[in-house]
Amino acid sequence: MYYADADTTAVATRKAARPRKSPLDPQRVPSPSGFLVLDQPVDYAPGMAPLVATSWSVWHVPGHSEDGPTTWALTLYTHTAATPPLAPIGFERLTAGDVLATKHEATQEGAENADFASRAIVACWDLITQERVGRAVVDVAEERRRLVKVRADRRRGITA
Repeated sequence: MYYADADTTAVATRKAARPRKSPLDPQRVPSPSGFLVLDQPVDYAPGMAPLVATSWSVWHVPGHSEDGPTTWALTLYTHTAATPPLAPIGFERLTAGDVLATKHEATQEGAENADFASRAIVACWDLITQERVGRAVVDVAEERRRLVKVRADRRRGITA
Protein backbone atom coordinates (compact mmCIF):
# COMPACT_ATOMS: atom_id res chain seq x y z
CA MET A 1 0.00 0.00 0.00
CA TYR A 2 1.32 3.43 -0.95
CA TYR A 3 0.30 6.98 -0.09
CA ALA A 4 1.13 10.04 -2.19
CA ASP A 5 1.04 13.22 -0.09
CA ALA A 6 -0.14 16.58 -1.45
CA ASP A 7 3.33 17.60 -2.70
CA THR A 8 3.90 14.29 -4.48
CA THR A 9 0.44 14.45 -6.05
CA ALA A 10 1.05 18.03 -7.24
CA VAL A 11 4.39 17.09 -8.84
CA ALA A 12 2.85 14.00 -10.47
CA THR A 13 -0.03 16.08 -11.88
CA ARG A 14 2.41 18.59 -13.38
CA LYS A 15 4.47 15.75 -14.89
CA ALA A 16 1.32 14.12 -16.30
CA ALA A 17 0.34 17.33 -18.11
CA ARG A 18 3.02 16.71 -20.71
CA PRO A 19 3.56 13.49 -22.69
CA ARG A 20 6.31 11.22 -21.44
CA LYS A 21 9.44 10.83 -23.50
CA SER A 22 10.91 7.85 -21.68
CA PRO A 23 9.40 4.36 -21.77
CA LEU A 24 7.99 2.69 -18.68
CA ASP A 25 10.79 0.84 -16.93
CA PRO A 26 9.79 -2.14 -14.74
CA GLN A 27 12.26 -0.92 -12.08
CA ARG A 28 10.13 2.22 -11.71
CA VAL A 29 7.08 0.22 -10.61
CA PRO A 30 7.18 0.14 -6.77
CA SER A 31 5.93 -3.45 -6.51
CA PRO A 32 4.36 -6.14 -8.74
CA SER A 33 0.97 -5.31 -7.22
CA GLY A 34 -0.16 -2.50 -4.99
CA PHE A 35 -2.66 0.15 -4.01
CA LEU A 36 -1.91 3.88 -4.16
CA VAL A 37 -3.99 6.52 -2.38
CA LEU A 38 -3.61 10.14 -3.49
CA ASP A 39 -3.80 12.86 -0.83
CA GLN A 40 -5.04 15.41 -3.38
CA PRO A 41 -7.50 14.23 -6.05
CA VAL A 42 -6.22 14.43 -9.62
CA ASP A 43 -8.56 16.08 -12.14
CA TYR A 44 -7.89 14.02 -15.23
CA ALA A 45 -10.97 14.81 -17.34
CA PRO A 46 -13.40 17.74 -17.53
CA GLY A 47 -16.75 16.91 -15.96
CA MET A 48 -15.49 13.66 -14.41
CA ALA A 49 -14.98 12.94 -10.74
CA PRO A 50 -11.28 13.24 -9.83
CA LEU A 51 -8.93 10.31 -9.45
CA VAL A 52 -8.29 9.47 -5.76
CA ALA A 53 -6.64 6.03 -5.85
CA THR A 54 -5.43 3.22 -8.07
CA SER A 55 -4.56 -0.43 -7.71
CA TRP A 56 -2.38 -2.53 -9.98
CA SER A 57 -1.15 -6.06 -10.45
CA VAL A 58 0.86 -7.96 -13.01
CA TRP A 59 -1.36 -9.19 -15.82
CA HIS A 60 -0.37 -12.21 -17.86
CA VAL A 61 -1.59 -11.88 -21.41
CA PRO A 62 -3.54 -15.05 -22.30
CA GLY A 63 -1.83 -17.04 -25.03
CA HIS A 64 1.51 -15.22 -24.74
CA SER A 65 4.70 -16.61 -23.29
CA GLU A 66 5.89 -15.57 -19.85
CA ASP A 67 9.08 -14.21 -21.45
CA GLY A 68 7.29 -11.21 -22.97
CA PRO A 69 7.34 -7.72 -21.48
CA THR A 70 5.61 -7.27 -18.13
CA THR A 71 2.08 -5.85 -18.28
CA TRP A 72 0.24 -4.30 -15.36
CA ALA A 73 -3.54 -4.01 -15.04
CA LEU A 74 -4.55 -0.74 -13.36
CA THR A 75 -7.89 0.04 -11.76
CA LEU A 76 -8.62 3.74 -11.33
CA TYR A 77 -10.83 4.88 -8.44
CA THR A 78 -12.82 8.04 -7.77
CA HIS A 79 -14.93 9.37 -4.93
CA THR A 80 -18.07 11.49 -5.13
CA ALA A 81 -20.99 12.01 -2.78
CA ALA A 82 -23.07 9.70 -4.98
CA THR A 83 -20.59 6.80 -5.03
CA PRO A 84 -19.10 4.49 -2.43
CA PRO A 85 -15.82 5.73 -0.92
CA LEU A 86 -13.82 4.17 -3.74
CA ALA A 87 -15.72 3.53 -6.94
CA PRO A 88 -13.80 2.06 -9.90
CA ILE A 89 -14.03 4.41 -12.88
CA GLY A 90 -11.75 2.79 -15.39
CA PHE A 91 -9.23 0.13 -16.22
CA GLU A 92 -5.94 0.55 -18.02
CA ARG A 93 -3.12 -1.75 -19.07
CA LEU A 94 0.49 -0.59 -19.04
CA THR A 95 3.30 -2.62 -20.57
CA ALA A 96 6.99 -2.26 -19.90
CA GLY A 97 8.31 -0.04 -22.67
CA ASP A 98 5.09 2.00 -23.09
CA VAL A 99 5.83 5.69 -23.56
CA LEU A 100 2.25 6.84 -22.78
CA ALA A 101 2.53 9.70 -25.23
CA THR A 102 1.06 7.80 -28.17
CA LYS A 103 -0.61 4.88 -26.42
CA HIS A 104 -4.12 5.59 -27.73
CA GLU A 105 -5.20 6.75 -31.15
CA ALA A 106 -6.30 10.38 -31.21
CA THR A 107 -9.72 9.40 -32.53
CA GLN A 108 -10.56 7.19 -29.57
CA GLU A 109 -13.09 8.82 -27.19
CA GLY A 110 -11.49 9.76 -23.88
CA ALA A 111 -8.05 8.54 -24.94
CA GLU A 112 -6.19 11.65 -23.77
CA ASN A 113 -8.02 11.52 -20.43
CA ALA A 114 -6.98 7.89 -19.92
CA ASP A 115 -3.41 8.76 -20.89
CA PHE A 116 -3.37 11.67 -18.43
CA ALA A 117 -4.56 9.43 -15.57
CA SER A 118 -1.98 6.76 -16.52
CA ARG A 119 0.80 9.34 -16.73
CA ALA A 120 -0.17 10.70 -13.29
CA ILE A 121 0.06 7.22 -11.76
CA VAL A 122 3.37 6.48 -13.49
CA ALA A 123 4.71 9.85 -12.29
CA CYS A 124 3.81 8.83 -8.73
CA TRP A 125 5.64 5.53 -9.29
CA ASP A 126 8.66 7.49 -10.54
CA LEU A 127 8.67 9.59 -7.39
CA ILE A 128 8.15 6.59 -5.08
CA THR A 129 11.02 4.64 -6.64
CA GLN A 130 13.37 7.58 -7.16
CA GLU A 131 15.42 6.54 -4.13
CA ARG A 132 16.07 3.09 -5.60
CA VAL A 133 17.00 4.30 -9.06
CA GLY A 134 19.06 7.43 -8.49
CA ARG A 135 19.74 9.96 -5.80
CA ALA A 136 17.78 9.43 -2.58
CA VAL A 137 14.70 11.60 -2.02
CA VAL A 138 15.14 11.69 1.74
CA ASP A 139 17.98 11.22 4.16
CA VAL A 140 17.66 8.32 6.57
CA ALA A 141 19.38 8.50 9.92
CA GLU A 142 19.43 5.57 12.30
CA GLU A 143 19.44 6.49 15.95
CA ARG A 144 20.62 3.97 18.50
CA ARG A 145 18.35 3.41 21.46
CA ARG A 146 19.67 3.44 24.96
CA LEU A 147 20.27 -0.06 26.34
CA VAL A 148 17.89 0.57 29.27
CA LYS A 149 15.00 1.23 26.84
CA VAL A 150 15.82 -1.87 24.80
CA ARG A 151 15.74 -4.07 27.91
CA ALA A 152 12.44 -2.54 29.05
CA ASP A 153 10.93 -3.27 25.63
CA ARG A 154 12.14 -6.87 25.69
CA ARG A 155 10.49 -7.40 29.12
CA ARG A 156 7.22 -6.21 27.55
CA GLY A 157 7.64 -8.55 24.59
CA ILE A 158 8.64 -5.87 22.08
CA THR A 159 11.47 -7.26 19.99
CA ALA A 160 11.72 -4.96 16.97
